[in-house]
Amino acid sequence: RITEQIMLIHLEKLGKTFGEKVVLHDVTASVEREDRIGIVGQNGAGKTTLLKILTGEYQDYEGEFSVTHGVTLGYLEQNAKLDATLDIYGEMRSCFAHVLDAMAQMQILERRMAASPEDASLLEQHDALQNIIDAADGYNMDVNIKKVLSGMGFAQDTWTKNIAVLSGGELTRLRLAKLLLEKPGNKQDEEFEEDWKLLFELYEILKKRVDAREEKMRDYVRKVGLTEKEKNKDEQQ
Repeated sequence: RITEQIMLIHLEKLGKTFGEKVVLHDVTASVEREDRIGIVGQNGAGKTTLLKILTGEYQDYEGEFSVTHGVTLGYLEQNAKLDATLDIYGEMRSCFAHVLDAMAQMQILERRMAASPEDASLLEQHDALQNIIDAADGYNMDVNIKKVLSGMGFAQDTWTKNIAVLSGGELTRLRLAKLLLEKPGNKQDEEFEEDWKLLFELYEILKKRVDAREEKMRDYVRKVGLTEKEKNKDEQQ
């Protein structure tokens, strides 16, 4: 069976400079559905710069790129900040800070509307706040948080675990969970499941890299330890 190729992203002669330093020049590429692409290069080659252009963080660049309608770009920073004073569930709920604020404002507004039902401006403000909540699927925030945490391998009894004591692997999983949760709401279950599978696949890749580095470090420590033991033995003889 021939699978139809659907282009998701197209880059055309992208370029970026910082002062006189040319970081990216004439970058042309395409990403199609089901592609798995790695961007490889030495430090300073422009890998992060390219991603920041695609996510809109950098606006001043040469060339152009297009994203297919309905496609959402997510970017997981290498050292994305997490609030060490929160627990896992609280960090996930922070994704909905604007929604919680809108809900609090709505409660105040509804009391004012009850006192002044003829004030049309209050109704307009209420509708604007309602749109903020609906856009983020705010009334289902806790359902979605629990679904994502479970999907990313966080057992329910770990949700109150403080971020400050999480391992490196747990922090990576939590960042990935937030990335999935912060994507626009109103998604179908099948789309949600597809996104989760893709992010979990990314987590598995990152975990293998971390495990390989840790094993390399343990091997180095073992060798140093053996060398020190041999040195002490020779000194005693």
